Amino acid sequence: MRAGVRNGIGLLINAYQLAAICVLLWLLIVAISLFLTEPARGATRQAAGDEDAQRHQLAAARLHKDPQAILAAARLVYVRSDTGYMKRKSLEGALQGRREFQQLGLVITKDSGDADLWIEVERLPFTVEFPFTVIDSKTRVVVASGKVSSLFGTVYGKIADSFIKQARAARTPQPQKAKP
Repeated sequence: MRAGVRNGIGLLINAYQLAAICVLLWLLIVAISLFLTEPARGATRQAAGDEDAQRHQLAAARLHKDPQAILAAARLVYVRSDTGYMKRKSLEGALQGRREFQQLGLVITKDSGDADLWIEVERLPFTVEFPFTVIDSKTRVVVASGKVSSLFGTVYGKIADSFIKQARAARTPQPQKAKP
């Protein structure tokens, strides 16, 4: 009987040792993966420098109240809807769902105080027309606008496409025309 108990205890100890080894291996794998995914310090500094340059560019554009330059330098976007027919979250989703929105360096924010730009959407009474205005949050300068017609919930995509088209045009350098 005692030999059976000893073997049982020995097996139990071996099971605990095996579990401890598995946990240690798991922790080692997690630590290695965290080390490998850590960004390079130079890349982090470069990103911070790029953000500082973008902030200076936006401040200069605001000083001159240049709508195209503000739209080109802005990064944070806040969506405001003045109509019950269009949900703010749906437009935010439509913007974020566009690959070009991220490629342009634009980001949605939930805090209107942090935003560089506000997108305000209304609905004209008794119509299916949704005018929208993109306003600089600090200077209140209108930097883009448009009006889309929509039936059956297509307003979100149409506004997102129109805004992205205008932002792309502001961020793409215009070719210099040669003087004759």
